[in-house]
Parts: sequence; C-alpha cells; structure tokens
Amino acid sequence: MEQRNPEGYIMASVRNLCLDRLRSRRPRIQFPAAIEATGRRADEDEMVAIVESLVAALPEKQATVMRLRDVECMEIVEIAGVMGIRETAVRMALSRARSTVREKLVKIVEYGT
Repeated sequence: MEQRNPEGYIMASVRNLCLDRLRSRRPRIQFPAAIEATGRRADEDEMVAIVESLVAALPEKQATVMRLRDVECMEIVEIAGVMGIRETAVRMALSRARSTVREKLVKIVEYGT
C-alpha cells in the first residue's frame, strides 16, 4: 500500500511507539520469534531512542511542551497553566518542536545523518 504522506506516517508511527513505550508500566510484551528475526523490534527501539534524543536537543520550552502534550497527553490549556504561558505560546512552541523533530527525523531516516 502506497502512503500519500510518508513523513506523516513516520511521525505518527514513531509518536505512537513512544507513547506506548512511555505509558507502559509493565514489562514489554515480547514479539513472536518471526518478528524478532526480522529485526523489527530493534528498529523500533532505535527509532524511539532517536526521537528521545531529538526531543532532548530541543530548546527547554519546546521540549517541555512536546513532552507534556505528546507523552503526558495534557491539553493545551493545562500546559499553559502549568508553564504559566499563554495557550498561543504553547501552540507555537509545540508546532516548532514537532517541525524540528520531523525535519531531523526525516533526514536521519532518508539519509542516515
């Protein structure tokens, strides 16, 4: 199946993997041996690590907003209250953070750099 927006697909997949991993309080479910043999789990773990490092490299405000929204699933208004900034500032920081992570992730996936 051909994807119309490969960047969007990659970002959604990585975001979902990160959320699943961070929300999980129990040991990770082991993949069947057939999937393990393909190296898929290693690829997922590597991708999560890459995204975590990209988020860590963001400016503090952007990284905090992104973690609160995408990992903790907080609403924009809640983030604004916690951080003491306007909702528009939260939206702007989140947009910039996601854009930066997306651009760097696409370069890594496409070019290996």
